[in-house]
Amino acid sequence: MFNQLKATLLKHITDVSRAPVSLQSLSHIVVLRYDRIGDMIVSLPLCKAIKSSLPNCKLTMIASASNACITESSEYVDTTIIKPAHIFAWVKVLLRLRSTNPDLVIDLNHSVAPHTIFAIRIIGPKHAATPFKAGRWGVAGHELKMFDVMPPQHHLEYRRPIAEMYLDIARELGLSTDGALPYPLPKTSEPCSFSKDYVVLNIAGSRTSMRIESNELISIVKHVERLNSDLMIYVPSMPDNVSTLKVIFENHSNVSILEPTPSITPLLPIVQYSKAVITPDTALVHIACAYSVPLVAIYTSDDALYEQWRPTNNPNAFVVRSREPKGLAGYSLPELLSCIERVLT
Repeated sequence: MFNQLKATLLKHITDVSRAPVSLQSLSHIVVLRYDRIGDMIVSLPLCKAIKSSLPNCKLTMIASASNACITESSEYVDTTIIKPAHIFAWVKVLLRLRSTNPDLVIDLNHSVAPHTIFAIRIIGPKHAATPFKAGRWGVAGHELKMFDVMPPQHHLEYRRPIAEMYLDIARELGLSTDGALPYPLPKTSEPCSFSKDYVVLNIAGSRTSMRIESNELISIVKHVERLNSDLMIYVPSMPDNVSTLKVIFENHSNVSILEPTPSITPLLPIVQYSKAVITPDTALVHIACAYSVPLVAIYTSDDALYEQWRPTNNPNAFVVRSREPKGLAGYSLPELLSCIERVLT
């Protein structure tokens, strides 16, 4: 009964008639992307496609506190607004956006997400776009009439890179996507001031089950040292694990723990000038791909998610898969060490 009521409500509030989209009329586009860092990075190619084809169009990004740093430094986003945590503050932001009369709002959820639907309804844009949406809450994507720009489902369905799904929106609008990939993160011309060549070893993804175990970390460190004793290994840390990491690696002079930072921004040039990145599936994969840095990544056994989030546009990327759909348990350490050897020799 509850789902039926929700479906009826969603169909009602999305029953909006719109005129055909005219590219010439698009002067202000708002993108809703208030989630994780990796999600923002794979959204940048769409932003680049928009700004490359419509350079005079203002692009406003609604970001989260964690991923706003990615677009604050992007040449393809004009304004970044951090979504407030408090509902009343969020409504004030939406009403302020409404007063700017945006021409197009892009919802980058590829499922039916009531929170973005309500946000778009408050903003009241002339047009609304989204990737192809499958059904959810008893509502099929094509029943959401507020979205007048929705690409048809690709023949591979969701088994393709997320960035390509977002670029389908640009294609549906008639925009060129040439040169949109690789991920357009900012580059610095000045290498980091580290005295030695180095690799970046990231120990964990966004979930606790996506963590490399301590004994495996030591095996990785020893293997890198055997391959090249002059290489340093820099390990990014978080406030909740920096002390633990210092204890784990206290007897390894070739390892340095990077102190926690409020955003991921300081890590970008470190990755850009590294000799390799070793990491579970997380934002570091996409950062390494943006800079074409040799990469060894550990993914779960979930094939559908792998196809969406796998490394792209990086010929020097090697992947090891676990046996579990939600964690790293059961991946082959010898295979991982072999991949590391391939990128470092």
